[in-house]
Amino acid sequence: MSDPTDELLPVRPVPAAGSDPEEFQGAFRETFLAETRDPEAHAVIRAFGKVLNNFALESIERWPYSHLDSVAYRLQAGLADLRHLQDFFAFWGEQEPIREPDNDETKRHYAICQLSAQIAQRLEEFADDLEKEVGDWKFGRPRS
Repeated sequence: MSDPTDELLPVRPVPAAGSDPEEFQGAFRETFLAETRDPEAHAVIRAFGKVLNNFALESIERWPYSHLDSVAYRLQAGLADLRHLQDFFAFWGEQEPIREPDNDETKRHYAICQLSAQIAQRLEEFADDLEKEVGDWKFGRPRS
């Protein structure tokens, strides 16, 4: 069997927002899944993520706090993901072109890196707003 890194493999498009919710019912972020180019490995990781997600969903029945606390808790999880994405886009926004920006590819590289840095700044603003609301959320007493 050949090494998957020896050949160019097809790149799976990232699901668009508003697409099939089944695409988002996994435990792994697309930024993590993008680290493998092997379609078979990608499918296995995604399937395992769905199994983990199902286990997590089954534990919701035992949530001891109020519905409001449940929402705040999940928004805190979203906040953590926003911070992850903020760092992700900041990292790619710091990439410097390998060559002088004298050809179209290098200019395009520079432009998308600048865009990534701008997105990181916007995500930081969103995450800061969310953190003000739920970052230090005080959970109520568990239900009896």
